[in-house]
Amino acid sequence: MIGMRISLPESFLTADIILSTLQNITEVVYPKVIKRHISNELPFMATENIIMGIVKAGGNRQECHEKIRVLFQEAAAVVKQEGGDNDLLGRIQRDPYFAPILGQLDALLDPKTFIGCAPQQVQPYFSSVWQQMIGDGSLHPSCSSPITAAVPAAPLGDGDDC
Repeated sequence: MIGMRISLPESFLTADIILSTLQNITEVVYPKVIKRHISNELPFMATENIIMGIVKAGGNRQECHEKIRVLFQEAAAVVKQEGGDNDLLGRIQRDPYFAPILGQLDALLDPKTFIGCAPQQVQPYFSSVWQQMIGDGSLHPSCSSPITAAVPAAPLGDGDDC
């Protein structure tokens, strides 16, 4: 009986923290914070796209890779050692070597080009599993508002390339 007096309250506390965590994950989203994180990391992620852009413009892949590597390390030092913002994009824009692709940088740095097949993979999951979990959105009569979620339409292609 003593074990029951300890186990039962602890199980309710555990369930409470799990539900609180789930609520934080699903409700507390700060789009501006996400956008800032993406803009800080995107230039690092896009280096291969930039190299491919230079190669398509007639540049040498090895030479471009070395230039990107040097600029990358300089920008990484600013971020990691000085706590500054990622200035890799500015460094690339100032380097005359990258002049042939300056007009393409927005397209090369488009975050949508880095999500792959995620929209096509999320939609079936959302449609089957998640909708079954929440049903009409009212998990329990005590819920103050219905649970809803929306998955945006796939921004890339028609899904055949996944």
